[in-house]
Parts: sequence; C-alpha cells; structure tokens
Amino acid sequence: MNWLEMKIIVVSNYLKYIKRYLEQNIPKDCDVFYFEKEEEAIEDITDAEILFCHEASEEFLKKGKNLKWVHTPWAGVEKLVYKIPENIIFTRTIEINDIDIARYVSAYVLYFSQEIKELKNYQKKKEWALNVYKFDDLKNKSVGVFGLGSIGRKIAESLLNLGFEVYGFKKHKTNKRYEFIKEIFYEKNKLIKISDYIVLALPLTGETKDFISKNELNIMKKNTILINIGRGPLINENDLIDALKNKKIRAAVLDVFCKEPLPKNSELWELDNILITPHISGLFRFKERVDFFIENLHRFIERKPLIGAVDLKKGY
Repeated sequence: MNWLEMKIIVVSNYLKYIKRYLEQNIPKDCDVFYFEKEEEAIEDITDAEILFCHEASEEFLKKGKNLKWVHTPWAGVEKLVYKIPENIIFTRTIEINDIDIARYVSAYVLYFSQEIKELKNYQKKKEWALNVYKFDDLKNKSVGVFGLGSIGRKIAESLLNLGFEVYGFKKHKTNKRYEFIKEIFYEKNKLIKISDYIVLALPLTGETKDFISKNELNIMKKNTILINIGRGPLINENDLIDALKNKKIRAAVLDVFCKEPLPKNSELWELDNILITPHISGLFRFKERVDFFIENLHRFIERKPLIGAVDLKKGY
C-alpha cells in the first residue's frame, strides 16, 4: 500500500470548523470526505484507512474493513473506546484544554475561598463589611485532585501557585514525581476526608462510574466544595442531590452531567448550593484540535508512534 494515498473520513457535528482548518493543512494525496452524520458515510467508511469522529456506533466501525486508525478530537473517550476493534489504533486529543480547565477550577475555588457571594450580599446592603468579613489563610485549605493526567496536573500546578495545599489520588503505586502535589494518596477515602475542595478530573470507565456516591459524600467535611470537570457519571447525581439538600457538604460545582443537556426537570437546577455550567470548562479550540490530528497524521504516514494513544483495555 502507498501510505500517501489514504482515504480519511471525517464525521462531525462541527464540520464547518473542522473542515476550515483541516483543508488548509492536509498532506497531498490524502483524500478527505466530510459528513455530519455517520449514516451519510456508510458507503465511504468501507474502504477508508482513517476515521476522525466524536463518536460512532459499533455497527459503523465494523463496516470499516480497511480502518487502521480512529481519532477523536476530544479528550474523553468513553463514547468510543469500548467499540474500537483491537487491531485499530485509537487516539484522543490531549493537552489542548489543560490551561482552560485549570483556570475554570481555580476560578471556582477562589469564588468560595474568597467568599465572593457573601461580599456581593454586603454590597447589595451597602454595608462596609470590614469587621465581619472572614479573611482566609489559603495555605490551610487542602485540595484533593482525583485524576493526575495532564489536566489534573495543570489544575494542581495552578492551585499550588495560588497558595493551596494540593494532594493527589492514584489507584496504583507509582515512582513518578508530581512536583505540584504535596502527597499522593492511594486510598480515595483518606484523601476525601481531609479535602476542603475535591476536584474530579478522572476518565469515565467501569471502575470510576459512581466514584462519588452516598458513602463518599457522608465522609466529606461539612465545608467541602465538590468540583466535577471529568464526566457526569463520576458522581451519583441522586446521592449528590440528597447531600446538597441536607447540607452534608457546602456546595458543588458541576460542568458535566449524567445526561447533557441537563434536563429541565432535574432537581439540580433548584438547589441554592450548586453552580452549574454547560460543559464549557474546556474551550472548543478547533484549530488546535485539527493541528493535533495533522501532527499525528504525519506521524502515521511516517510510521511513527502516535501521540494520545488510548489503551483499549484500560479505557483511557
């Protein structure tokens, strides 16, 4: 096979953005076909070598008899990873949104640690709150970061630079040094118990589903702030609703949910100790995502290892 004569299929709801940047940089002799829905690409997938997509059905992937590489422009892979045949390389886009998400988490940690809502209430009352405002020494506030991939590490770095004590969680022992982490915990409940802020930056796998449920919520500090920028099912939403209603923890900041968009009838909307954002902690950055794919495409052509390779057995 001539590696410079490859057929690439792009299936995306964001086609106009991806096509704009991809067409500017695609190597010569690579034929690219664009589709908004996989149903439109049924015939073309049969002889394509490369698939660029956000998600795909198992039936669609099976029709790609000639597929050698599947790439997703997202960091999360739970919608694809368990459908990819073992003989196909699967890559995800990494390190594109690390700083965006770290800023998001830092902003909400500071929102609570600086008591911004309380200060706003004093402002409304035209009250000079110098003698009642609770000044906080951030170095006594601990943050537990669950998930120490590139996003988790950037979050840890940002919060350490702001003066927080930052701890991390890993499931398995490691000799790897994490320079922004004060201590690595291998038992999640030990870290949960000491954390004033809990940040979930884990991938969604069979093992991490309901990572936070009733048992974990019950051992959190009363003043704990729970922040989820990973995936919605990391938290059992019914258990979280109960904990927030009964003030078992101080508050939650959720950017991801079990069902998105969050249904209008969800009780989460009604709670006064939650902040909801519509999965925007990481910016779209279409150009950077396409650039990542292009770099990997050159590596693929040159038969070099691809960046962002996913372990199909681990699920991330």
